[in-house]
Amino acid sequence: MPIRAGTPSPKKYAALTLKADRLRTTGNNVRAASLRRRAFEVAPAEHVDVAQREMVTEIEYLVLRLQAALELTDDEVRPWLAMCERFLAGARRGFWNANARLLYDLQQVCLDHEQEIYRVDLLGWIISRGQRSLKRPLPNQRFVMMSKHLRSAALRVPTVLIDEAGRRELGDLLHAAADAAEHILRKRLEPLIVQSLKEAGFIPGSVVERVACRKVTQELLDGIVQRGFITLGDLRDGVSRNQLKMPDLKNAREFFTGDPLLQANGLFATTMDGVYQRGPFYLRLLQRLNSLAFGIPAGRALTKFFALPIGLAFLALMAAE
Repeated sequence: MPIRAGTPSPKKYAALTLKADRLRTTGNNVRAASLRRRAFEVAPAEHVDVAQREMVTEIEYLVLRLQAALELTDDEVRPWLAMCERFLAGARRGFWNANARLLYDLQQVCLDHEQEIYRVDLLGWIISRGQRSLKRPLPNQRFVMMSKHLRSAALRVPTVLIDEAGRRELGDLLHAAADAAEHILRKRLEPLIVQSLKEAGFIPGSVVERVACRKVTQELLDGIVQRGFITLGDLRDGVSRNQLKMPDLKNAREFFTGDPLLQANGLFATTMDGVYQRGPFYLRLLQRLNSLAFGIPAGRALTKFFALPIGLAFLALMAAE
């Protein structure tokens, strides 16, 4: 049983319990657990057992929400219950200390999983004259935020008020949870990336290109895990680093609609809204012009036998002068 350091006060106990009950209904189990800890310390003798059970119940609610968010088994979630109870007492020392912040990080992971994330697109709503929704859901953003908050929680381990054995155990739990969140993120986004690349025209025709396609997919996922988003530059660099070749432009219409890279840029912006940042217009324009130099046989010949030799010769002359 936790140590009681306060003086019994029925009035304070009733007020703290009432406030904790309200917080439980809003999903703020961390704050409610902290208040129930205070209520336990000032509880009259006949309410001590009830106060302790309610305090443990708040932690159980938090851990069950975390289990649902990270898809943990019952065996994997038991250490979390014991660990949260251990450093709950330290969350009340000082103002907004590492213990409290870590608990709120874990609760934020639960909120990321439970609540839908939206973006207000006022410009798109105005341009479409109200045809597009003003509030656009971002279903994939929650998985990115879950991974981000778990990594943030892991950084607080060295400052948590707990014994060294508990600190090591907590670090192992958080790293395992971060790996679980990353696995969920990759499982969610990998099919979207593969399907978008295929629809854009990146269809591997050999074993080497199939391996390159998988490598590009994993590199894009690595960027999402590390930074929380990817851009047209990440897509372009991933394709250029690997043996995944783009087909030539078929006709003038494809030039104006965009080559496979620009097609993938548009598809990613739709299927991974909030995770992929659509390339700005000037980068799309440069890519479209670049497709004329390298996306057709005549353009490649002109670039190889005229533009590059003359350009290199001019640079050599300027260097010699």
